Amino acid sequence: PWAVGNHPLHAHSMPFQMLAEAGIFGLAAWLFLTWWLVKFSVTLWRQRRGLAVALLVIPAHNLVDFSLYTSAVALPWAVLLGWGLATLRSNEEAQAPISEKLRLVPVIGSALALALALLSLASSLFSAAARTEDPAPMRMAWALRAAEIAPWRTEPVETVAAIALELGDRESVRSALSLVKSRQWQRPRSASRALLCGRLSIMDGDVAGGIGQMWRAAELQPYDARRRREFDSIVEMAGHDSR
Repeated sequence: PWAVGNHPLHAHSMPFQMLAEAGIFGLAAWLFLTWWLVKFSVTLWRQRRGLAVALLVIPAHNLVDFSLYTSAVALPWAVLLGWGLATLRSNEEAQAPISEKLRLVPVIGSALALALALLSLASSLFSAAARTEDPAPMRMAWALRAAEIAPWRTEPVETVAAIALELGDRESVRSALSLVKSRQWQRPRSASRALLCGRLSIMDGDVAGGIGQMWRAAELQPYDARRRREFDSIVEMAGHDSR
């Protein structure tokens, strides 16, 4: 409930919420950035009071509402921050010129960030195509393409697995199972991933491995009775088949 905007305890609970969500290092980083912003704004106040106030208003509002999570707010605030940095920088004494090699670092970093953003965008478009009413094999191709071009995205992996379970043929199931296992690093303690891996393994003929994955899913999410019921059902069916 403390995560709801405008909650009366939200501002007071912000440090505790940061500690719970980001850990000690995340809280330390948040406190450092807060201290730096306040110090920077005090320095800027002597030259541009309006700009200093504008830089503090949005973070202050973020204590009661997560406005900085939206790009429409975060981007203008970043522009204001850059403006403030440039204002102070222009009034400082000339410093030693930066070497050409160091100038390339932000350029390369920006180009890399842009490339990753474009790949993520393309992957999301392929994922959207995989959720249409097209035939399942076509949707499977779109989902696989989405997973290939942006291996850090988790959604395409679940989409590939869901379509493979829908198709049911051995080739699709094995392809999806291989993808789920190879992307285990994305969500190593995910109950839903373990469940998908279990279902695919059983469809691929590995009943023992599938049961093991379903047991893992139930253990990773013990408060969800559906995981346990599905595990018990598969174990019972396997017991009947072995008789």
